[in-house]
Formats: sequence, structure tokens, C-alpha cells
Amino acid sequence: MKSSLFLFSLITCIALSGVGDAGFSQANFWQTASGPYGGSVPTLAINLNGDIFAGDIYHGVFRSTDNGAHWTQINNGLTNFSARSLAINSQGHIFLGTLGGGVFRSADNGESWTQVNNGLTNTEVSFVGFDSSGQVFAGTYDGLFRSHDNGDTWTVTSLPAFARVTSLAVNTRGHLFAGTFAGGVFRSTDKGENWTQTSLPPYSVTSLVINSQGHIFAATDGLGIFRSRDNGDTWTQLGGISGDVSALAIHPNGDLFAGTNNGGIYRSTDNGNTWTLINRRFMLNAMIQALVINASGHIFYSTGLGIVRSTDNGARWALVGLPLANVHAFVAVSNQQILAGTDYVVFRSTDDGATWSSILFTNSAAKALAVNAEGHFFAGTEFDGLFRSKNSGESWKPIHPAQFIRAIVTTSQGYVFVGLDGSGGILRSLDNGDNWTPANDGLGDPLPTVYALTINSLGHIFAGTSGGSIFRSTDNGNSWQRVYADLNNPIIFSLVINPAGHIFAAGGSIFRSMDNGDTWTPVVNGLTHTDVRNLAINSAGHIFAGTYGGGVFRSTDNGENWADLSAGLTNLFIISLAIDSAGHIWVGTFGNLVFRSVRPTTAVKASTGVIPAAFQLEQNYPNPFNPATTMEFSLPRVSQVTLKVFNLKGEEVATLLNGVLPTGRHKIAWNAGGLASGVFIYQLRAGSFVQNRRMLLLR
Repeated sequence: MKSSLFLFSLITCIALSGVGDAGFSQANFWQTASGPYGGSVPTLAINLNGDIFAGDIYHGVFRSTDNGAHWTQINNGLTNFSARSLAINSQGHIFLGTLGGGVFRSADNGESWTQVNNGLTNTEVSFVGFDSSGQVFAGTYDGLFRSHDNGDTWTVTSLPAFARVTSLAVNTRGHLFAGTFAGGVFRSTDKGENWTQTSLPPYSVTSLVINSQGHIFAATDGLGIFRSRDNGDTWTQLGGISGDVSALAIHPNGDLFAGTNNGGIYRSTDNGNTWTLINRRFMLNAMIQALVINASGHIFYSTGLGIVRSTDNGARWALVGLPLANVHAFVAVSNQQILAGTDYVVFRSTDDGATWSSILFTNSAAKALAVNAEGHFFAGTEFDGLFRSKNSGESWKPIHPAQFIRAIVTTSQGYVFVGLDGSGGILRSLDNGDNWTPANDGLGDPLPTVYALTINSLGHIFAGTSGGSIFRSTDNGNSWQRVYADLNNPIIFSLVINPAGHIFAAGGSIFRSMDNGDTWTPVVNGLTHTDVRNLAINSAGHIFAGTYGGGVFRSTDNGENWADLSAGLTNLFIISLAIDSAGHIWVGTFGNLVFRSVRPTTAVKASTGVIPAAFQLEQNYPNPFNPATTMEFSLPRVSQVTLKVFNLKGEEVATLLNGVLPTGRHKIAWNAGGLASGVFIYQLRAGSFVQNRRMLLLR
């Protein structure tokens, strides 16, 4: 047995020769991130086991088996991902209506799907549902279709084709009620053979529910909620909610819940006579698209933010998915936090992206994020201006009026610079954002839109703007000099600086300056897609380029050559990039999907010879160093390892490793570019083993 274990350890050490990207194939370089949350979800359904199914209009169907905590995409067999309606029958069979793909059915809890369109003359299906006998109904632009055989074949009903069905409800007598677009409510007392229009005027009905008393509630587009107590013969408009009501649901305790187009969720405990707004914190002008309640009384609703859950009858709410946010900006915080700016929300993860929490809600997208030397967070938005948090995102204060902010950069002196959209130029604050003045001398007239800002180790500020220009300020923003212009690349989207001080600019293509911006050279060898929108650099100096339509490219030789790193990405339209403190690269895409590298991008080399007798952290070399050094350590067994760097104040400077490593000797390089001279502590943790050593950065 001991010999077998010894051989297994050696094989493992050889197979897992590193946790960096050099140690695994390009095909498994990427994984879909578990957040942050978003997606456009017009339909939700819950089966008898409590599994939740969510249909997204771009990405098909997702399933959660743990009350919304985690979601899995389940599209096997789907040929159309434009989900519009989900319904589950008493046998647990799931039916999905899609826009352009007709109806799909799953008999195995979503593991596989079969298209069932025989007899459908229109595949634009906006609604699927059932009556009490198990008949399946599908609402299309050609009318309402019915299936007697679980969806195998379809026939059109007598409901007028103009009355496009948006919702269906059935009472205890088996009577069917169909809510329609601009047609009011229709009723059938013979299982859908014949239909009559009820007395409700031809309003657009968005949702229908029937309570245990047989009272019918109809939500309308623009006129609030109507109720019928006599099987649809007469209707009464209810007070308390006006305007667009998009969804209705009934709690097991009988309470009625209504979702509105302005993002509000209302509850009635008296059969709809009075209503109370119960989600003030989440009222974000984001339309409620779907609303369901499970057997335990947990409430789920979906908006453009994804899915929101309450487990206490609406007293508290939390975002729980889907992992489909439009991430416009990422920023890595030194203590392993990563922030993500999305539509209406800034999210934070402190566990390497496993879970996310919402820390700021706005009325527009968060387009720019930054963290200063004090650990203060800054978030720039489209319409709400700039926000600041001095307590790690627990609370936020608006510190600049509603202007469209494209870029933020901070200095160690407490200065903050923001780039504005729409001929706004640059604003500067010398007191951490409390007061602001324009800093536009030399930027031209009219002022450009400023898309990118960065600062080098000399304190020189660089601004990438519309008009394909790059400006430099050597006097803290008092004046600017144009150092690059290319009308063939009308926007400079991104600017980054490597540890050697070389500047890289993404403006359609990629350009590099090795002399502080005085001259620029295109660096495009191997770059097969030249609509580059984002750049990021890891601690080893490797450059990553996100393109709009071509995925991600990487250069390991200062931009001289580029290699395609897109295998495994299912969305190639990259709108944001970031490297977190553990060395993972994060990618946000247009169309909601977020990806993260499976392992850190900074390679760790491991020996495959003698198994070490004990844990050991060696002295770095060279030491002193400027700016790169190497650290080696030994692991006598497979271990969860972190390797971090701290300054003498105990503040974390970098996380070089955070992952499982095999038995053996390992070494990792670190580039301290951008840091001032000084003594730093590097710390190895491997299980219960902890060891610290000192090193000297000498500029």
C-alpha cells in the first residue's frame, strides 16, 4: 500500500506541473463564472420537488436544485435559446415556449429536450400552459393551439387569432380563462373547444391567477389589477396599484403578490382590496418579468438584474442568480475581493467568485470602478454620477452629480480623476472626491469623451479619448499634451502600463510606447481580430487583450507576439477584463456571460523529483530585487496553498497563489512593478503550516 501511495504522489506531481495557464490546455482555460447575477428572464417555473427553472431570452433554460443558490444551464437538445414561457405538468414534464423555435418538451427534469411542433403553424410561442385534464396549450401569433397527447400533436382552437394569449388560468370547475394581448379575458367551459369574451374590456392582460375562493385576478398593462368574483361575468378595478402590472402569484397562505413594470413588488393580505409595497430596496425601474412562489412560501421574481428571492414572505430580499450579468467594469481589490459593475448593480465577491453580494444599486449601469490606496471604492455610472464608499462597500455616498462617467483613476495622494462621456473631458478632485474641478487644459475644443485613464510610477497621467487620441499630463492634470492620434481608430478604449513602464493602448488595434508616450508602435503580430476593447496585465507582465467579436488574446513577450486564448469561450464579444489578486483573469461579455480562468494565469513551476520531507519557504532571489524576484517552497503532500505579500503595515499587497498544489518543490516569479522601494513580507500558508520571510525592493 505504501508503494502505491508513493507512486501516486509522483504521478500527481508530474501531471500537475503547475497551477498557471502553462499547466493545462487552452480548451479548459475558461469556466463560466458563478456570478455576478443578471440575465433577462421572462419565465420561471417550480416543480413538485422544489426545483426552479428559469428561461432566459438569450441563453435558454437554467435549473436550480438548491432554492436558487446555484444554477446550471440545461440546454441539451434545444435548437432555440430564446425562452419565453415555461410550464410543468403533473407528471413533471417541462414545456418550453420559444420565440422562433416553437415548443420543446423535457421528460427528465430538463436534462434533455425534444422539439414538439407537429401541427403548430407558427413557432413564435409566447405562452405554454395546461388545463386541469392535462391538455397542453400554446399561445402563438397565429392563435391558441391545444394538444391532447402531451405535445406530440397540436390543433388550433377556436379562440380568435387576434387574441394573442399571454396567460392561462383554470378554476376548480375546470373552466379555462385566457388573458390576451389587447383582447381582455376569454373563458372556455368545455376544455378549450369554445371561447367567449368576458366583460373585461379589451385591455392587454399580462397575468391571470385564481385563488382558493375562485376569485380571478387579471393584471393589465397600464390599468392595474381587475378582480372577478363571479367566474368572469363582471370585473372590478382594484385600487392600490396603478399603471403596468406584469405578474401575479398567490402565496400558500392566500396572500396575493403583484410585480410591476417599475420594479416594485406589492402584497395584498385582504383579497386585493389594499396593497403594500414590500421591496423598496430593489425598486430600480427594472420591470418584473416573472413571479413564482414555491410550496414553502419562498418568493422568486425576475428582472433585468436576474432573480431575486425572499424566504420570509417579502420582508427581506436577495439576488440569487442567474450568472448572466452584463459586466461593464471589473476591479480587483488587494484583499482578494473583486468588484463587478453591471446594469443597475455593483457586486462584490470575497471568495474567488464563488458567491456574490450586491453592494450598490443605481438607476443605470456602473461603467467604471476604482479602489484607492486607502481602500475606498469608487463607482461611476451612466446617469447617476459618481459614488464613493469608505467602508468596503457597506454604504455609499454620491459625490458628483449625474454625469456619464467612463473612467476613474486614483493616486496615492488622494487625488481622483474621472473621464466623462459626451464632450465632458476630465474632472479632478484633490480631496478624495469631496470637491471637483475641470482639468481640461490642452484637451481641445470640443472636449473629447474620455474612455480610459491610467497613471504610471512617475505620476504621469494618460487619457485615451474619442478621436483616437492619447493625452499625457506631467503636472497632475493641470495641462495635457496630445501624444498620439489616429483617426483610423476613432476611440482609445483602454490603457495599461506594465512593470517596466511600457504603455499599451487598445484603440481598434494595440499600440505600445516604451518612452513614456513620446512615440508609439503598433504591436499586432498574431492578433487576428483587431477590434480590441480591453487590456489587462498580470503580475508576470503577461498582457491580455479582449476583442469585440474575436475573444481574448495573450502576449507573454511584451506585446511582440499574440496568441488566441479564446478556446472554451462561448461568447467572443468581450466588454471587460480584469486580473484578480490570485492571478485569475475575468471576462465580461456582451450578452451576459461571465468567464473566469480555471487557474491563475501566473505560472508556478514544480519539480518532479524527490518528495520533500517537510513544508519549507525559501528566501526569495534575487534579494534585494528590482522589480522581479522568485520565491521557492516545498510541499511534502498535496495542499491548499496561499502565497501572499504584505507591506510592513500588515496590508496585503498581492496574492500570488490561492489553490491546490501537488507534492514537490515549487517556484513562482513576482513582478513588483508600480510599488515603491521598501521591505515586504511574503507568507506561505499550506494547511496549518505558516511561514513568513522578508524581502527588499530596491529601486
